[in-house]
Amino acid sequence: MGNGGEVTGRIANASFASSLTNWNIQVSGNYACVATTTSRGGMPTQGGVYAYVYTFNNYQMNPGDNGTLSQSVDLTGIASIKLDVLLYPSGTWLNKVRGELWIDNDRLWSQTVGGLYLNQTVDVSGYTGIHTIKLRSEAIVAGTYDSQWVCFDNLRTYSINGYFPSGNVTSTDITPSPFREWGALTFTKTTPASTAATVDVLNAAGDVLASNVASGTNLNSLGITTASIKLRANLSTNSSTVTPALQDWTVAWQATPDTTVESVWSAPVFSTQNSPPTDLTLSNSTVPENQPGGVAVGTLSTNDPDADNTFTYTLASGTSDDDNGSFAIAGSVLQTTASLDYETQRNYSVRIRTTDQGGLWYEEA
Repeated sequence: MGNGGEVTGRIANASFASSLTNWNIQVSGNYACVATTTSRGGMPTQGGVYAYVYTFNNYQMNPGDNGTLSQSVDLTGIASIKLDVLLYPSGTWLNKVRGELWIDNDRLWSQTVGGLYLNQTVDVSGYTGIHTIKLRSEAIVAGTYDSQWVCFDNLRTYSINGYFPSGNVTSTDITPSPFREWGALTFTKTTPASTAATVDVLNAAGDVLASNVASGTNLNSLGITTASIKLRANLSTNSSTVTPALQDWTVAWQATPDTTVESVWSAPVFSTQNSPPTDLTLSNSTVPENQPGGVAVGTLSTNDPDADNTFTYTLASGTSDDDNGSFAIAGSVLQTTASLDYETQRNYSVRIRTTDQGGLWYEEA
């Protein structure tokens, strides 16, 4: 759920684990579509069931012949679709067949080179309401040749506002002085169904000393003697509506034979929830006239509820994008692409999108 949260129930039998009964199968020419567990070159779900679309061995194929799986899906609030695709056998592929994903009559993903393509991301943020998703293998070369396979699996939809699939947070170094030995690690967590939260103990360099430590465990009993440690919480969710949370964590240590100290931290709440950016600013809005292209206008910055997010900036189409063609973005710097003349045009309008590492975005002109 790198792009927001996974929306369950949007696509029936996404893993094809039951059958293909919720998918419409359409074939033309010498194509077939089946659900199979047969080894086909190392699908990551090997042993599970996936969709297998193939041409018959040594049968005549013509450009446009295809095998297609389709079903209706509600794309309201959906940012992207992810899937795994295998084009096989790679040794005899020779660009004869193309693996594809379509929404209605729009081909949004395709590949003609044999190989395994994991977590392919398709942007569907421009769609809303009910649409038809199509998984297809299509012949692009006429002739008689060896059977060509396309396997599809792990089809997922990701909401515009939702949760990352996993994340972690690590404490600062805990280096008590004086120090004799470690005591109990305690923490409070909530883990609704489909979520998980574990806590690891690391040394100062970040190496794991103990993993999935239960609350109340005495760290000295685990053989942890180093005088400097960190704590790391690992959080994950498989749901679009719930997230695990770590409400607090403390660690005790013995300072002297007669003194035990417990760290006193505020009660942080960490979760896998990702929020979209809320604002976009440009550090400067004026530029000298009659300069060659490549002049820096200003630096872009983003306001986001998530403090550690990173952002990419792109010019966006939409309202007030009239002068996008006169500008470009290099990293986070807006630049001119041509000489601007004040007497010819005094004001310029551009529309810019900021996107966080989870795929959530905000636009402003």
